[in-house]
Amino acid sequence: MSINQNKSLINLKISKKKLKGEKTQKPYHVKVNGFIFIQGTKTNTIVTLTDIAGNTKNWASSGSCGYKGARRKNKYAAKAAAEKVARNALSIGYKFINVYIRGTSQSNQKNAVKGLAYSGLKIVKIKNTIHLPHNGCRPPKKRRK
Repeated sequence: MSINQNKSLINLKISKKKLKGEKTQKPYHVKVNGFIFIQGTKTNTIVTLTDIAGNTKNWASSGSCGYKGARRKNKYAAKAAAEKVARNALSIGYKFINVYIRGTSQSNQKNAVKGLAYSGLKIVKIKNTIHLPHNGCRPPKKRRK
């Protein structure tokens, strides 16, 4: 995932523009209730809600929402799974969350974040935690003549 694509995923933050004669607002700290992990694979999207200690409180996948076969990798299936987790999170009492994204399917992850935002949860931070190699594997030896 390139840097530009990652920045487009984090466009939910409010920009701080300074108008003439106006002071910029100081950033305020919000106490986060829990974390949501979005794992997007080629065929499925799994959304997990945890508390601060890391204990799983609720989870949903596009397969558990009723989508079968090739429809599980659909954008709407990812959004449905995120909305299902968000409804249960609001009923438990979670309001402010951090979102951690991992996986290959970008469009599914983006729609899952939209589903969380539309359902009423306040997203404090979005972080992409995909594993990227820093230097890659060791290249093979040179060919002998």
